[in-house]
Amino acid sequence: MSGSGSQLQEQRLARHLSVFDVAERTKIRASTIEAMERDDYARLYAPTYAKGFYREYCALLGLDAAPFIDAYLVAIGRPPESSPAPAKKRGFFSRKSVAREAKAQTAERARAIADARERAAAEAAARAEAEAQRPAGPS
Repeated sequence: MSGSGSQLQEQRLARHLSVFDVAERTKIRASTIEAMERDDYARLYAPTYAKGFYREYCALLGLDAAPFIDAYLVAIGRPPESSPAPAKKRGFFSRKSVAREAKAQTAERARAIADARERAAAEAAARAEAEAQRPAGPS
């Protein structure tokens, strides 16, 4: 035994726990615990479940689960959780620049509407004044 599973088994045996004791305490099937101790990753469920199993088992044994989860992920061909995430490739527009541009466009529209209302009010006032100055004559 040379993998991370052997470390789990050694820690379990050091605490005088059987596979069935661990299964009962963690609610993980005994066959799954045995697969974890043999590094038989094909017997484990989807990575989401397997990571949870490692966390539960390691918590019971008082171990840090991160190295066990990383070893599992590397073995199944996934990047380890402890590795930095790949940098996100930003598009041409960032969210902030798009929000800033939208805010500027909204302000510009509001100014244009206010200007149009002022012009309409001024035109209406000029017409009313012109009507008032026109002599009331025969129609």
